[in-house]
Amino acid sequence: MGEKKNQIIIDGDNTGWVVRITADHVQISGFTIQHSGSVFPDAGIAVHSTYNTISDNILTDNYYGMVLLSPASHNLITQNTIAHNHRCGIYFSGASYNTLIGNHVDHQPFNGFGLYDFSNDNTIVGNTLSYNNYSGVNIRESYRNNVTQNTFIGNKRGLHVPPPEFNTRFCGNFFSGNCISLEEERDYFPVSQVSFGILLLIGFFVIKRWIAPKRR
Repeated sequence: MGEKKNQIIIDGDNTGWVVRITADHVQISGFTIQHSGSVFPDAGIAVHSTYNTISDNILTDNYYGMVLLSPASHNLITQNTIAHNHRCGIYFSGASYNTLIGNHVDHQPFNGFGLYDFSNDNTIVGNTLSYNNYSGVNIRESYRNNVTQNTFIGNKRGLHVPPPEFNTRFCGNFFSGNCISLEEERDYFPVSQVSFGILLLIGFFVIKRWIAPKRR
């Protein structure tokens, strides 16, 4: 625990993870964490464990602000300022049942929060996500995530959610000045099947009309 987060700095010297959590029940609070390496998944904080609390830190000028990598779960991430990192503020990969409350995430070149690879059942409540170049929250191939009462300001996309069958719950969010406030991904496979079927049917009739006169 650091006494003053603006003055107590952990610097990664542009190499690898700055802080890596592999034990459970760890608490990190009150630091500026900066200058990770620049190869995926280098980050200010990398979490590989469960039941940790990460609160009241500044994560800046890292490749990713934070990464939650499988089996990271049941972690509480609250009241952090995550700004001006080089990819996402927080990147999830196979990370489920985590809770993010009251974080300020801004000016990421990609996503504020990016949930990938079946990062399921996460709770994202009361965060402010602003001026992120792709989206404030981007959920891909992940089930039953809860996104409520967040503020999305000036992002290219405020909130991107997967198709309805992924059962994302989103309500009570505030959107202002985003190019697109809410974007819902659609599954185009059924449409493609229908289109392909129509093309086959048209082709069948064209061939039939072309062959029929020759038989006469």
